[in-house]
Amino acid sequence: QEGWRALQGAKAPELVRIQAQSQEQEDEAILAIPITGVCSRCSDKLEWRKKYRKFKPLKQPSKCRRCANRTVIHAYHELCDPCAKETSSCAMCMTSFEALAAAAAEATPASAAEGAAPAVEGAGAEAQSLEERVAELAPLLRERQRRTLLRKFDAGTLTTEMVDELERSRADSGDDMFGWGSEEEE
Repeated sequence: QEGWRALQGAKAPELVRIQAQSQEQEDEAILAIPITGVCSRCSDKLEWRKKYRKFKPLKQPSKCRRCANRTVIHAYHELCDPCAKETSSCAMCMTSFEALAAAAAEATPASAAEGAAPAVEGAGAEAQSLEERVAELAPLLRERQRRTLLRKFDAGTLTTEMVDELERSRADSGDDMFGWGSEEEE
């Protein structure tokens, strides 16, 4: 059998190069897939899968666990987009967004109380109102915006003008916090 291996020879270099190019194209396509309709925890999971090349896209639609139709087109999702919108829940873990927002609201004031100094030093009432506004706004933001807001709040560099600007831009965008509004308009 060893002689047979020697006769078979090594792979041609052009075949190796073609396989590497096709893998790079597949990786680029996977990284370009948007993550929509999921909560921040599930979004982090999907981002991790993409980052470490563990993400496997669906080859054909899978069954929705609510309507039992083959309409789930996103990998790792349990609900199709219409069912997830209708129930207002995460398409991956099927947890309602109201429950997630309530849990985040409970966790945010507790972490702020444990934290260091308030964001604005000086007037206590103004700092308290800014803290309340941050606690109300944080669960409604996307992950990147929420982390930036909380980081500036903890550092003490957050001003009421910044919070006003964020609320205005959120109101002007008109879409919901999970990016479904933009798909419906197109």
